[in-house]
Amino acid sequence: MEKNASSDGSTEQHSAARLSFADIVIRRELEGWMALDKPQYFAQRRLDFVSATVWFHGMQTGFWSTNAGDPRNGRDENGAEKKYCTGIYIAGCRSVGQYLDSEVMITSINGPDNMERIADVRKKEMKHSFEKRVPIGVAVAKEACKEDANGLKTFPCPIPEGLDCVVLGWFLTTHMWPQPVRAQDGSVKTCWMVRMEKINISKASWWSNAAHKELPYPSPKERDFETKATKEVCKACEESSARIFKSHFVCLNRECGEWFTVDGKLLTDMELSNIVYNDDFLRERYDRFDDALKPEPLETFYPNLYPSFEQFLAKNYPDAQASPVTADNVAARNEALVNGFSCPQCGLANSRFLYHGWFCRNTDCRNSEGEIKPFSYHAPPPMVTPQLLEAERQQRKISAAKPLNTLPGYQGDKDLDSHIAHELDFGGGCRATIFRPKPSSSAMTTADKLFKKVQEDAGSGTLGLARRSVKAQGATALTNHFVENFGERYNLPFALGDIPFDKAPAVVIEAVQACNGYMKEYFGNDNEECDFNEMYIAAYLSRKMGMSYHDDGETGLGSIIGTWTLGGRATFKFCIKPQFDYGRSKKGTGWMKPGDGQVDPIPAGCTEEGFRKELRAKSECGEISEDEWRAQLQEHMDAYMADPRNKRTYAKRTLLSFAVEHGDIVIMWGANTQRYMEHAVDCTSPMRFALTFRRVTKDMGTADQWAKLDEKLKNDRAFTPPWAQAKKRKTKEEEEEDEGNDEGTPAGEAKKVKTE
Repeated sequence: MEKNASSDGSTEQHSAARLSFADIVIRRELEGWMALDKPQYFAQRRLDFVSATVWFHGMQTGFWSTNAGDPRNGRDENGAEKKYCTGIYIAGCRSVGQYLDSEVMITSINGPDNMERIADVRKKEMKHSFEKRVPIGVAVAKEACKEDANGLKTFPCPIPEGLDCVVLGWFLTTHMWPQPVRAQDGSVKTCWMVRMEKINISKASWWSNAAHKELPYPSPKERDFETKATKEVCKACEESSARIFKSHFVCLNRECGEWFTVDGKLLTDMELSNIVYNDDFLRERYDRFDDALKPEPLETFYPNLYPSFEQFLAKNYPDAQASPVTADNVAARNEALVNGFSCPQCGLANSRFLYHGWFCRNTDCRNSEGEIKPFSYHAPPPMVTPQLLEAERQQRKISAAKPLNTLPGYQGDKDLDSHIAHELDFGGGCRATIFRPKPSSSAMTTADKLFKKVQEDAGSGTLGLARRSVKAQGATALTNHFVENFGERYNLPFALGDIPFDKAPAVVIEAVQACNGYMKEYFGNDNEECDFNEMYIAAYLSRKMGMSYHDDGETGLGSIIGTWTLGGRATFKFCIKPQFDYGRSKKGTGWMKPGDGQVDPIPAGCTEEGFRKELRAKSECGEISEDEWRAQLQEHMDAYMADPRNKRTYAKRTLLSFAVEHGDIVIMWGANTQRYMEHAVDCTSPMRFALTFRRVTKDMGTADQWAKLDEKLKNDRAFTPPWAQAKKRKTKEEEEEDEGNDEGTPAGEAKKVKTE
C-alpha cells in the first residue's frame, strides 16, 4: 500500500513490523504483562482524580457525561437536549465481555441491575458521542487489576502500589451494540457494550507490554487502517452486523428474533464467558488520515488530557488577571477556587487542599531542570467585606430570617454590654444562647477587625488552613471546609494540627481573649467552663459547603461550646438525636438509654411530646411504676412509628433553624445538649469563617492515637509515588553498601568486589 511505504522505500520491513505489532497488541488469552513506562497522569486517591479531571467528576459511578444546560450539548430534530458521554472509569473485577489491551477497550456502560431509566440515558449519551465522534477520557482504578473467578484481569499490568487510579488517554467509540446479561433475579436485561480505540497512536501506550519494547513501533503512516471487522448478514432480519466473536456470528440487532442467539439459544453472560473476540474486530483501526473520521473534541485543551496551568488559571482564578471581586461574581469565583488540578510538572492529580493556593503533594515533583521542587501557586480567595457579602445575599432576594423570639424553646433576651443574648431552653438540660452584637457596638467593631485579619492570615498561609481527609461511606473524602486547630489538641475523625496558643498567630489569641471576655460577662468570672483553651477555625468558600448533623460530646470537653460567625450568613440547625426523638435510632435497634437514672428526658419538640409528658406525670405521682412507664412508652412509640398515617421515618428531623450573621456567637450549653441533641450548619454565603471555642478538660487521646493522627496529617500534606520510593530505597541500599565497603576495606578492593 502506497501510504504505508517508508521514505526509503523499504515497505517490506515496515510491513513486517506492522504485522508483528498488530499481532502482539491483542490479548488473546487476556494475559498480563509489565508496563512499558510509568503513567503520565495518576492519582493517589479517587477524590483527587475527580477534583482535578474536567471530563469525569463521579465518585461512585463509572460513566460521566455533560451536565444538562451545558452549552456544548446538541439538539435533536425535536429540540430535545443531547448530552455527551465524556469519561469512562474502569473499576472492579472484570465483567463478562470486558477487554482492554494497549490500544483497544471493550466495556459495558450499564449493568444488568441498573434501572432501565439510567441504562437508557447512558445509551443515548454514548450514542451521541459515538455519532459525533466525541473523544472520551478513560481512567482505570487499581481494582481493575483484581482477578475474576476465572483468574482473568481487566487491566493487563499492575497499577503502581499506592496509586488509586491512572489515566489512559482519549478514546473514540467505534462500535456500539446491545448484549443480553442476566440480572440478580435471573431475568435477562440489555447491557450496552462499546468498543473504543485510543486516539493517539503516534507512540506506544505507557501500559504496553514491556517485553516488546525493542520491537519497532510503527508510525501512524505505517499503520494498517484497511483491516476491518468482518460483517455478516443475519438470515432472520437480513441486517448486517460486525462479527465480534471468533467462534460464532451473532446478530447485534436488538429487534431481531435471533438477537445474540446461536443454534436457537440466547447467549447471556454465562455462555459468553469463554467466547473470545474476533481478531479482525480487535485489529481494526479507524483511519487517522481520513478527515471525515477525525474526532470532534468538546474540551478546548484537547488533545491534552488536562488543561495547561495557564488555561486552568484563566478559568478558575481570574484574580491572576486582577479583575475586581463584586457581589455578582464572588460566589462563582470562590467555588472555582475549590477545584483541583493536574500538576503540570509531574502529572499527579491534586485536590485543592490548602486555603491559600494550589500545591502539588508529590514529594518527588520536579521542575524543568530536574530539581525536586513541588509545584505551587499562591492563589488566596479575594478579600471581601461583610457589606459585600450582604449585597450578594440581597441580590439573590433571600427571604428574611425568622425572628429569634419565634424559635421553639425561646425564653427571652438579656441585654449585655455590646450584645443581646437570646436564650433557648429545650428541656432536659439542653440549652443554647445566641449572642447578637448591637449595631455599631464594640463587639461589631471587633468582629469586623477579626474578619479582615483572619482573611489576611488565611490568605498568606499563616493560619495553615487545609482540608483534611476523612472516611465517608467507606471511601476517602476531604472535609469541604478548610480547618486548623489551636490551643489544646482536639480529637476528631480527621487529623488536626497541634499548635499551642504560645505559637499561634496573634489573631487567634485576639479571638480567644475576646470570646472569653464575652462569656465571662454572661456566665460570670468564676465559671471555668467558659475559659476556652482551644479554638477550631473553619473556612467555608461556597454556599455548597456546610457541616452535617453532629454533636460535640467527645469525652474531655466542657459543657459550654461557642461558635463565632465571621463574614457571611449561615443557617444553624438543631435536631434531637433519633433515639431520644423516636425512642430508637432506627427500627429494630435498642431502646434509648438517657442515663442519669432517667426513663425519658423528653426534649422540647420531640415526637409525641404531649403523650410522653402525661406518662411521666403518671409515674411521678405513683400511678404507674418506672417499669410500666418504660413499657408503655416503648409500646406507644413503636406503634406510632409503624403507623403509615404518621409518615415518620427514623431520620434526623430539624427541630429549629435560624440565621447566624456576621458577628453572631452561638453558645451551646447545659449538661445534656450534646448528649440529646445534634447541630448542623448550612452556608448561605460564599465566604464564612466559623471560630469554635471549647474547654478541653483532659487529654483527648493516647500517645498512640496522637501518633496515628500525626502520621495521617503528614499523609494529608504529602505523597511519594511508588517509583520515587523505590529509587530512594535503592539509593539507600547503595549508600549502605558503600559504607560497608569503606569499613576496613581498601577502596580498590571494594571496587574489585563490585565488578566481579
